[in-house]
Amino acid sequence: MTAGWAKAAVADNFVIQTPRLLIRPLAAEDQQLYLDLYTDPATMRFISPAFANQKALESFRIAVRLNQKAPFKRLFLAILEQGEAAGICAISQWQAEDATVELGLMLKQPWHANGYAVESFSALIQRVGHCFDGANIWVDIDPANIAAVKVAIKTGFRPDAAHPRVFWLNA
Repeated sequence: MTAGWAKAAVADNFVIQTPRLLIRPLAAEDQQLYLDLYTDPATMRFISPAFANQKALESFRIAVRLNQKAPFKRLFLAILEQGEAAGICAISQWQAEDATVELGLMLKQPWHANGYAVESFSALIQRVGHCFDGANIWVDIDPANIAAVKVAIKTGFRPDAAHPRVFWLNA
């Protein structure tokens, strides 16, 4: 792990303001947002089966604990619009050794199809590129999730010809 990347992998480096959104590390007050997303079959349909409430609650507790580690290996960020919980984005993993960073994004239904996904993902990509110099950023998307594929392409990702679920961006 390079010292620069390890120094950058701190939750406080990922407080991001966009024209409409505040993106900040997931905290205890975001429990309902997390449960709403991870227990919703429509939201989870391209990711995994929706979690039972108890499993989602335990997963949330783990996510909050992971956010407190420095350097983090995974980071969960709440997306808020005027204080209202809109979704979660994440740095699912980063590897300084091969300069890769995996990102993810989930929005609640009212924030679909209004540019929020592109706005939040673009902001996260920009911050990751700034913090993790030279990062090759990737996402894992079910090809049947047409909306997510469109967001990836709009934010500069390109499909990996050898892996149909993987899209790459060189920040």
